[in-house]
Amino acid sequence: MMNTLRQHFRALGCAVAIVALMSGCRSGRIPSEDPSTKFSTSRRVVFERISEAGLRLDDITTYEAKNAKASVIYGGKDQSIRASVQFTRGGVTTLTGRLIFPPINVGSVSVNGDKATIKSNLLNLDKTQKLFPDASELIQSILLGIVPNVYKLFGDSDFSKFDISLTSKGKYFLSRRNDQMAVELQINAADFTIAGIRVSVKGGESAEINVSQYKDFDGHWLPTSVGIKANANNKNQTNAEISISDIRLNQ
Repeated sequence: MMNTLRQHFRALGCAVAIVALMSGCRSGRIPSEDPSTKFSTSRRVVFERISEAGLRLDDITTYEAKNAKASVIYGGKDQSIRASVQFTRGGVTTLTGRLIFPPINVGSVSVNGDKATIKSNLLNLDKTQKLFPDASELIQSILLGIVPNVYKLFGDSDFSKFDISLTSKGKYFLSRRNDQMAVELQINAADFTIAGIRVSVKGGESAEINVSQYKDFDGHWLPTSVGIKANANNKNQTNAEISISDIRLNQ
């Protein structure tokens, strides 16, 4: 009888230990490089804040940035241009560029869904190229400074399957990968604006966008300094630094 009771207590003890262990795993604490940080280390709270931050600019329906300055490096050549960007939320995103001097039109790129149409009389280009799903939405999110819903690339409905940590520089670092692609996100922990994103796919193609500066426009906190790196098959790399000084909303 005593041996049977001991066995039951051992089994109960193991069960309690397992439950405690599972409870600890499910508590959802985020690894932090700074244990004394003032930012939340709860997965649940952080994911809720990301979702809430994504709604903060729902009142913006149209966006237009004129006379942005861009420094573009392609094929080893550095070129300064004036750039304009405009879009209607959920619609086509159009980027146009022209040389500063002489003031010659370089061309335009229109992104709609997962396709980009590139036109340039100067370079004798007129072609449509397929991008990753919801590319236009991602670009619009970056220009608005909100976290893009890149979990859709994995067929998910939220970020719950992403790994997440808090860096010593006050940024949440989210990442996820599968056999076809890898996605990395950096989010400013202070206000849950986007700080950077990197998407790489099988085959060597990758795109990286970093936002280093924000400014207030009509009560909206929006990016004014954006860096872009695009790599095609580890060969043709394009780097661009874009400085935005004038943004018109809902016009």
